[in-house]
Amino acid sequence: MAPNRVVIAGGTALRCVAALALGNLHACALVTTATPGRFTPYCWGQGSIGQLGTGVVGNASVAGPMLLSAGSGEVADATGFALSQSATCVLRATGAGGDSELWCTGSRGGGQLGDGSITGSVSFLQRIVGL
Repeated sequence: MAPNRVVIAGGTALRCVAALALGNLHACALVTTATPGRFTPYCWGQGSIGQLGTGVVGNASVAGPMLLSAGSGEVADATGFALSQSATCVLRATGAGGDSELWCTGSRGGGQLGDGSITGSVSFLQRIVGL
């Protein structure tokens, strides 16, 4: 069996992938942007607790860009990322002097989003304060 290509909405193949990470039942890729060393994260797979960061709670059979909020557009300043079973975190070059900030999405069930809450989930990236 031949491998499948990962596609975005409309069936276009996901291209210019610089890195890939796998969670338990979801995956994300960093796609190059026009700015060297900056990427847009695209995620797909199980998103039942918001871990895809696309604003939709539910599974996705095609890759979608991670968002900061509804209508905010794609994140285009990621420098790295990590995935767990129920959360996805992205390093963004948004801090003072170009420092990276940590932004996460997904389940708060074990406190893994670092926002002081241990209940619920979020489906958009949110900044983790204090890091």
